[in-house]
Amino acid sequence: MLKVDVVIPSFEDKRVFEAISSVYECDLQGVFLSIYVQIGGSSEQFKSMIAENFPDVVIGCEKDRNIFDGINLGLRKCSGDYILTIGSDDRIVDRSLFQKLVDFHNQ
Repeated sequence: MLKVDVVIPSFEDKRVFEAISSVYECDLQGVFLSIYVQIGGSSEQFKSMIAENFPDVVIGCEKDRNIFDGINLGLRKCSGDYILTIGSDDRIVDRSLFQKLVDFHNQ
């Protein structure tokens, strides 16, 4: 099984819910997926909203200095075969993206 980690930095940006949903809407057959959302100094309410809607998402609350620091904090938690970083305002529109990665990995 292919292990893929997705890192999404977000500071109080509710668009992150659509970003996470777009990952889960992909064809994940044969893929073990981990999603890390780095929220830095976001509020406890924001953290709770993510946890309630996406209980499998790992939420990083470590303080970060900026978006790139947040990405780096998320990357340090990754151990997958492949790592994808997207922003809160990004969406995966190709639902077969991970299947293409599986095919590439198995070549």
